[in-house]
This record gives sequence, C-alpha cells and structure tokens, in this order.
Amino acid sequence: TQRKVAVNSHDKVIGYSVVFHAPWSPDYHFYVWVGVDPAWRGQGIGTALAADAQTFLQEQQATHLTSEVLDNDPIALAFAQQRGFKMDRHHFASVLEIASFDETPYQAVLPTLEANGIRFGSLADFQDSQEARRKLHELNTVTDQDIPGWEGPGLSFAEFEHWVCNSSWYRPEGQLIALDGDQWVGMCTIELRLETQSAYNVHTGVLRSHRGRKIALALKLAAIRYARAHSVQTLHTNNDSFNAPMLAINQKLSYRPQIGKYMLSGVMRAEIKS
Repeated sequence: TQRKVAVNSHDKVIGYSVVFHAPWSPDYHFYVWVGVDPAWRGQGIGTALAADAQTFLQEQQATHLTSEVLDNDPIALAFAQQRGFKMDRHHFASVLEIASFDETPYQAVLPTLEANGIRFGSLADFQDSQEARRKLHELNTVTDQDIPGWEGPGLSFAEFEHWVCNSSWYRPEGQLIALDGDQWVGMCTIELRLETQSAYNVHTGVLRSHRGRKIALALKLAAIRYARAHSVQTLHTNNDSFNAPMLAINQKLSYRPQIGKYMLSGVMRAEIKS
C-alpha cells in the first residue's frame, strides 16, 4: 500500500493518491486512485501523483489495475481514460428514507417463508461463536462469487475474522441470516453509522439453490427493521449495473438512486500530461 499527498504553500492537502492491494485480490492486482481539489486541477498535480503511483506499481510488478470515478465527473473520467483505463461497469448508490418506508405491502413475506421452513436470525442468536462465524464466512465466500465484477478467491477465515469480525463497525446482531433447517442459505450485513443516523447495507446474498423465493427481499426487510430499531434515518447501499435482481428489489423497496461510480480497469500511463 502507498498513500501520497500534495500540499500547497500553506501545507493544505490539495491532492492525494492511493495504491492498494486488497488481501482478497489476485496477486499483482492493484487498486489505484488519484484525486485533486477541483480548484487546483489543470496544474499538473494529478499527473505528478499518477506518475508516482505508476513508479510504485512498476516496483510491485503490477499486472492489473482497477480504479473508479464518480459518474457526474467527466473531467476525472477523461483523466483516467487518457491513462489507459477503460470503463468496466457502473455502480449505483441508493438510499432509503426509513421514516417514510411503508412495510404494509410486505407484511406477509417473512411469515410465508417461515411457514415454509425458512428461519431468520443473526449471529447474536448463535452467541457470535467461532462455528457461527465460520458458517457466515463460508456463506459470504460463496455468495461473493455471484457479485458482478467480483474477482479473487476471497478472504480466508483468518482474514475474515480480522477484516470483518474485528472491525470497529462489526456487530453480531447486524449479521442477519436466513436458514433452511440447519443450512445457512442467505445473509445480509448491516453497518450502523449512528453518528450520522445512517446505516450501510454492506452485502446481501442468497445461495443459488434458494433464489426466487423472496429470501433476499425478506433479509432486506429485516435489515430495515434492524436499522429502524436503532433510530437510523437513512439506509444506504451500492449495486452493480449488471446485478438486475438486486436492483429490482431495491427499486421495489423505494430506494432512491444517488450519484454512482464508474468502475475502471486497465493500466496507467504516467507520461501523458494533464
């Protein structure tokens, strides 16, 4: 990992860059991001940061790069495209206003599934045990593979415990699960951000064998209830443009689209000026 900043004569940060290899990514695959204060664009700051990042990437023998830009920032998109990045996919940010959400049309969803043998709970119901964490890790790993654009083998259990279970936002009661008998078949992870009265739906996934039964919808409804119980005002999420089923559920639940991101892939050519 490398992080660099650019500062003005008053030591105010006006730009920065990040080069990062995620532990779940394949070898030699790196995430790269360069940002410059809009008031300081066009002066070569981004070019210098990009060149420095390129040098670091060459030292790391990087072979694949990913990056992202906001979908309402054509200048940043052009900057990235000049450096060999190509648009790979579009991620949609969405937000749900908890106070105005009407659950009435969906009151039968959870009872119907429960009547057909599907149970709902959280890791807190299993005392956040090692066994429960391992089952959650396994389910997370399998369902991650179905996320459009996902790459890599995923986290090992040790990495999962470190990056997820030992993170500051982790709460066992926010790890929602669906079970068919003893089989864990669906999950929905919610991160509470109480300082802003908001929450983030990190991941929702259901095994292929159990799709089409409204389990994902039920999990998202459980997530809304969980957020509401903690006085959350807004529930946020992100979805890939190719993930039509999940986007359809969010639309049904009245999530409102926000500014999104273009996900980019390619190489960086620092010699191009901007």
